[in-house]
Amino acid sequence: MFSWLFGGKKQQQNELFEKVKRILDDENYQSSLEPTAELQKNGLSVDILPNTVGEFGSATNPIPVNGVLGEMTYLSRLETLDGQGIFFHRYCSIGSIDIYEVVTFGGNEWRILCFDMYHPRRSKLAPKGFRVSNEVRQFSGFNHYCQRFPYDFENEKAKNTLGDLISLGYVAPSIVSKHLNEHQFIRSDEQKYKLEVIEKARAAFMANNNELFIELIIKVD
Repeated sequence: MFSWLFGGKKQQQNELFEKVKRILDDENYQSSLEPTAELQKNGLSVDILPNTVGEFGSATNPIPVNGVLGEMTYLSRLETLDGQGIFFHRYCSIGSIDIYEVVTFGGNEWRILCFDMYHPRRSKLAPKGFRVSNEVRQFSGFNHYCQRFPYDFENEKAKNTLGDLISLGYVAPSIVSKHLNEHQFIRSDEQKYKLEVIEKARAAFMANNNELFIELIIKVD
């Protein structure tokens, strides 16, 4: 898998493979790499946050996870009920909520999913219409905004915003290219509307207009 890095040195390859596997699977190791590690320790070890309302994965019922790597791991393991994986990018953050835009590998379903990353582990629950795979999956998206999502996957990966080791955890370019070449990725009118509402909600939040913010954000469900 990584022989090109070490000229075929087996021990070094195995050590690197194990480090990448821990990044993709080990919640404690993931949290140790996060600048928010202490905040996560003080969070809740739950699958769904108490006193929430609305659909699981909405801004009023965000998915609890363990930091940025927890978000990426959760989303990379998320799949439709018929087994389709998803591409994702973090569209924006509003307060403590990270808002991700996702699309299935087939381009046929677009969704908005929201996360609260200040917790010690990932939720084991899935939003309506999805399931969480138990398999270790390579990252299929990013924790930053992508201008040409999902067509700019390779360019965004090249930015290496999370460091060299984590960049090795991404899904193979050949797999990404296959999906992008075989399918069309065009946002539905409903998805465009949701993104417009999110922008208005973010503006209301920044202006401390809490009443308008709540009125808007509950529409993104």
